[in-house]
Amino acid sequence: MTTEEIDISDIPYSGEEIFRRVSVRYRENPSFEMQEDVLSEYNSFHTSGKSAIGKTIFKSKSNNILSFASISSKDELEKMIEDVFYSETLKVEDHWLRELHECTMYLSKKFYEPYREWRNVGVALHNSDDRCFLTWMLFSSKSEKFDFADLPGYWEEWCDKMTAGRGLSHRSIHWWLKEESPEIYEKVKQKSTDYYVDMTINPDAKTGICRSNDYDIASVLHALYKDKYVCVSVKQNAWYKFENHRWIEDDCGTTLRQSLSTDISAAYSKKVSQLMPLMYTTLPPGQGITGSSATDEDQAKQNKTRSIINNCINIIDRCKKTSTKDSIMREAREIFYQRNFIQKLDQNPLLLGFDNGVIDFETKEFRKGKPSDFISLSTNRNYVPIDRNNDEHNDVLKQISDFMSQLFPNESLKKYMWQHLSSTLLGTNENQTFNMYTGKGSNGKSILVKLMEIVLGDYKGTVPITLITQGRNKIGSASPETAQLKGKRYAVMQEPSKGDRINEGIMKELTGGDPIQARSLFKDAITFIPQFSLVVCCNVMLDITSNDDGTWRRVRVCPFKSKFTKTPVSDDPDSPHQFKIDPQLEKKFTQWAPIFVSRLIEIVFERGGVVDDCDIVMAASDKYREGQDYLTQFVNEKIEAAEGKKVKKTELTEVFRTWYVEQFGGGKGKPKAREIYEFMDKKYGKFKKGWHNIKIIYDDDDDEDEEEQVEKLKNQIIELKKIPQPEQRTPEWYTFRNNRLTASDLGTIIGQNPYENYNSIIQKKCGLEKPFKTNKHIQRGVKYEDVIIKIYEYRNNVKVFEYGCIPHPDIAHFGASPDGIVDSISINKDYIGRMLEIKCPGSRPITGFCPDYYHAQVQGQLEVCD
Repeated sequence: MTTEEIDISDIPYSGEEIFRRVSVRYRENPSFEMQEDVLSEYNSFHTSGKSAIGKTIFKSKSNNILSFASISSKDELEKMIEDVFYSETLKVEDHWLRELHECTMYLSKKFYEPYREWRNVGVALHNSDDRCFLTWMLFSSKSEKFDFADLPGYWEEWCDKMTAGRGLSHRSIHWWLKEESPEIYEKVKQKSTDYYVDMTINPDAKTGICRSNDYDIASVLHALYKDKYVCVSVKQNAWYKFENHRWIEDDCGTTLRQSLSTDISAAYSKKVSQLMPLMYTTLPPGQGITGSSATDEDQAKQNKTRSIINNCINIIDRCKKTSTKDSIMREAREIFYQRNFIQKLDQNPLLLGFDNGVIDFETKEFRKGKPSDFISLSTNRNYVPIDRNNDEHNDVLKQISDFMSQLFPNESLKKYMWQHLSSTLLGTNENQTFNMYTGKGSNGKSILVKLMEIVLGDYKGTVPITLITQGRNKIGSASPETAQLKGKRYAVMQEPSKGDRINEGIMKELTGGDPIQARSLFKDAITFIPQFSLVVCCNVMLDITSNDDGTWRRVRVCPFKSKFTKTPVSDDPDSPHQFKIDPQLEKKFTQWAPIFVSRLIEIVFERGGVVDDCDIVMAASDKYREGQDYLTQFVNEKIEAAEGKKVKKTELTEVFRTWYVEQFGGGKGKPKAREIYEFMDKKYGKFKKGWHNIKIIYDDDDDEDEEEQVEKLKNQIIELKKIPQPEQRTPEWYTFRNNRLTASDLGTIIGQNPYENYNSIIQKKCGLEKPFKTNKHIQRGVKYEDVIIKIYEYRNNVKVFEYGCIPHPDIAHFGASPDGIVDSISINKDYIGRMLEIKCPGSRPITGFCPDYYHAQVQGQLEVCD
């Protein structure tokens, strides 16, 4: 056998036809005889155990156990359906299954011949009840392709491979029949309603009692309106109603409650009208039903009819009483309740709701809205397709085109913005970008957002800038700003202040396409996938301290370079694109909106929501990143080439930390040391006992040559050694320290030391402190301090000189005790004058940054010794 490679475009089938042919349901594939050595093994495998379908059982009306394995014909299947759906023992609350079965069987050929529609019916039934598998099989048997021998395979698919689908359920079946055959649907619905009505007015055959309590009347209500109303919270009495192609909130189910006094009462009044003639049915003249010829049976029928009529009148009366209606509605909450309804609302990113229907981006069509769409949002306007033979449409198109050309004089930028704005209609968020509309003074940012607000209606969201500049909410706390973004397509933030810094984690979460959780005030938490494109309008750019590509690949800076003024000029080099402002522009937006959104939809149909980056946007984004890239900024300011020199991690870390705090402030969010290490590795090569041929630029560097600097340091060291200073940890040293503030006290004085406070310093300096007891941490420091100095000397080829407590040259009550200073006799001249402060933490992780109170101590030592 040989194989031949062909181009996929040469395959003479559509994608849907290929999918149908490779499905398990396709029965026209060629079959081949098995070779004898394989046949015996195959037979052994297929007879070694029973099919899983044999384990599936139902109870019939005679309480017999029924197994799918016994079904080999349509008659047997119909017999099982009779036992399951039409049994006298079928519970009242399960009657909806009978109605669902009948609705399914009335669906036409277009629902069981095409694979996609046939499977959708199966998914809808699967999501309703497992007993509906019988319905699916009987429905499938209407096709000539169906074979009862394949039933085990269908059951396996039902159990293991049926996906939930996008909201497909029994509601979908009802809707399909209602749209396809409204008259048949009304007959099925009326039949079901009659069943529930009869249950409430006819005495039970066994008990003689009518089922006419509040729950039973609520069941009649459900039979009439189950495809139109949903209770989403029993506790809060929250309802939704399907109306005008979408689900809208119905305050406490008020309109449903009203139907008790109207439609439900009318249903029982109709029953009375049907029964009244039976009260006066006549026999031949002189033999009336109550006359001499009337039998006991006639009298019993009349009494029964009278009783049923009285039951109807009683229910009609109850349905118009406030107290009874309240009780019925309380029962209705439980019957109409759908637990995950709110979770499903506005979750389909491929649908866009209008007042007159729904745009389906998957099928590229405008159609009626369905309950199973689970749409609650709308653009709040009708969809009007563009008719390019319509002069009015063409005039509006030209006005819109002129408007966009003035906003974006550059063609590539205008093309980008058309694509960007159209992509916001889709909820798939394919591009995962964060667009920043920038520009100062009357440049059209706000007016464009206003137009989009009118165009998108409910789909436009307003976001407080604090959502992405502050920290995350605590677990369990309300987050209404986030919760209100569910289903939104275009979320806009306005004008950050100077110094506002983006929380990169939140920004990634909102634009990344992953599920997020939020909670509105006094409501349960919801989980949803963000569908919106995030936009900020700004004159002042937000600060972004993160340097990772995951953050910056999302950022798109969209410059608004035009200026709208009363007196535009053409020769202003700082603002070359000036246009006369139109004070009536916003009034035109209502007329523009239907055509504008239709044009955006056309672009989505053409491009699928994909936005091509343009040079202007990417250049502005890169420039923005360069201005925010603190690592590049640090290296540019503090590192320079120096042949033969090198920079070590300890020195780099301390200089970088000091520089970062000076530039951006301290507190949370300070970068870790490994970030600058990785950056240095990329720029100057992997660290090998230092980064070579570079040096750090210090603020006090001047034009002195190295020999002059070394000589200056030597003289400073000589002068320090001349100062009288008691040796560390001697009685004289302790006395000397207690008479003044020292560098180690500075962290406490400025409120940075978590272990001491002002009172402890005052007590210590006044001799009132408690007797000091050593601890393991102090002992560890004493034990290893000398060892660390030796290691430092060995690694850096230097000699460290230990100092006592040195008094400040000008401030008599201040002093410091540095652990050591690199002496002038050191071989490595680059380290002469470096001061050591040694810490020996036993368990604290080494992060590359020392605590702030240690930093204050070192600053104090430098002040004393400089």
